Order: sequence, then structure tokens, then C-alpha cells
Amino acid sequence: MSRPSDSLLVKLTNVVSKAKLFSSNFANVDFRIYQDEVKKELFFIEVSKGRCSRRVLVDGRTAENVKKGNTDIILLREIRGALQFVANQARELEAKAARIAERRR
Repeated sequence: MSRPSDSLLVKLTNVVSKAKLFSSNFANVDFRIYQDEVKKELFFIEVSKGRCSRRVLVDGRTAENVKKGNTDIILLREIRGALQFVANQARELEAKAARIAERRR
């Protein structure tokens, strides 16, 4: 038996997957979606790559809109911003690690 939030998790996963298609920089960025333990109407989308991560809060009203199949432009913008931030930070950390490794040679 599926829980009521299962279909919402699938729809949120689809929204993030579509947002990842906006740039090839997002291809290696991971994400996970989970429900708040206390406030069941809240969801978090955690975007990460290596040590860099960013969370996007999905409030109850936004979750209901997504569940109904409505595209929430603000949520999509926040997800893309989180993806961009994580991709940029990870790239900078990788470049910094490469410079440090080069100096040690």
C-alpha cells in the first residue's frame, strides 16, 4: 500500500530531474528528497556533490500545487539555484585540490 506522500515524492523527483536537464554542469550533482519527521507537510530537497550541499524547502502549499501537477516556477528557480551553487562550489573545491596537489609535486 502506498502512502499519500509517495506520489508527491515521485512528482518532486520529476521536477528535480527536469531542472537537472537545464545544464550539463548538473549531470554529476546528486539529490534526495525527504519528508520532515515532525511536520509531515514539509519536504526537503537536498542537492549535493562531494562535500557541497544545499537544501530547498518545499512547504505544504507548494507541495499541494506540485501534487496537483501544477508547475511551481519559484520552486523550480530555487532548485536550479541550488544545483548551480553546488556545481560551482564543487568545481572550485576540485580546482583548489588540484592546485594543492600540483604544489606538493
